[in-house]
Amino acid sequence: MTLIDLSDKILSSTKEFLVGTWIHDAREMIVGADDWTIDLFEFNARSLITTWGGQRVGDLKDYSNRKWAGLTKEFYKARWQIWVDNRLAELKGEKKDSEKERFESNWFLWEFQWANRKSDDGFALSHTPSDVDLKALATRVYEDFSVTNF
Repeated sequence: MTLIDLSDKILSSTKEFLVGTWIHDAREMIVGADDWTIDLFEFNARSLITTWGGQRVGDLKDYSNRKWAGLTKEFYKARWQIWVDNRLAELKGEKKDSEKERFESNWFLWEFQWANRKSDDGFALSHTPSDVDLKALATRVYEDFSVTNF
């Protein structure tokens, strides 16, 4: 999970690697559009990179699989965390969280909730690059995760 966070921080340093840019551009695509249209464009932008294709067996899964800041942390990491939490509960002989267990039996339910979020409801993702110290992040990744340092 730490590597996912570090990857997200590195990606956040460039506008082109921000899912917030993708969503912001979709919301701003039509000048003077009504709220319904703006929200629809955001939904389409979110679903195209996550749930596009639906939930039928054999449908596309993670169709675009983009490495974008925001998507990496808020979507992929969160989904992995559900899976990891369920495995840890199994290993400890504990009862799994029923909500997390429900999603694991049908990931589309969780993914579709993410795709239905709206920026104007508090789910906005940054479209402004961060000023992270890339050298410091690279050094941390090397020191903490390089095979030569294990």
